Amino acid sequence: MARDLLKALFFSLGSFAAIGVSAQDVEQEADSDAPPALEERHVGSVGLTARINKIETFLNGIDTLKSTFVQIADDGTISRGVLSLDRPGRMRFEYSDGTPLLLVSDGDVLSFIDYDVGQVTRWPINDTPLALLVAKTVDLQSVNAMVNRLDVGGQAVYLVSVEDQEAAERGNLTLLIEERADESLFLRGWEVVDGQGAVTRIRLENPQLNPVLADSSLWRFKDPRKLPSQRRKRVR
Repeated sequence: MARDLLKALFFSLGSFAAIGVSAQDVEQEADSDAPPALEERHVGSVGLTARINKIETFLNGIDTLKSTFVQIADDGTISRGVLSLDRPGRMRFEYSDGTPLLLVSDGDVLSFIDYDVGQVTRWPINDTPLALLVAKTVDLQSVNAMVNRLDVGGQAVYLVSVEDQEAAERGNLTLLIEERADESLFLRGWEVVDGQGAVTRIRLENPQLNPVLADSSLWRFKDPRKLPSQRRKRVR
């Protein structure tokens, strides 16, 4: 499963090259009889290690983030856009390829806007798998996170998975974090599985950490229910 996620997120040769391994290498390793180099543990099973502390420090150091992204939907559809994130609570997925969708959190409520049908669906951001990404403080132990470590081409890749066992219908989130040669960490992307089992994968491309996001309109949207149908796809 971890290999499937890794391959899905690095679905281009260029992405594999960034961590020093080819897509063919990963495919061959995934299909071999030998098990992958994988360590799996719950954060609280032994106590926080220096590595877990490092991951938490890295995530808590992301106050804002801006990045282009590639999204792979459950049906295999690939979409592209720009992600803006401002912790705590605020994020925006704006699609740049004509996809008539928008996902915006104003700090409290996550809104999914479909401009094609003129529909808005809302959830408390803390009741969604994305809550960890925009939490005021990331505490992996408090959310009983599971951390998998893979060695790919001599480089460590961490999969950090979070699921609310008492509310499985909310779905789960798995972050993919690379550890580079200089031991710095890099957020490559994540996978979200919703309550119905649908999988959405996001791969970040050229992320900027802690840019100034002064435009407050990023956390708002034009309500399609108040727009004539011919204007919906042009106004976001």
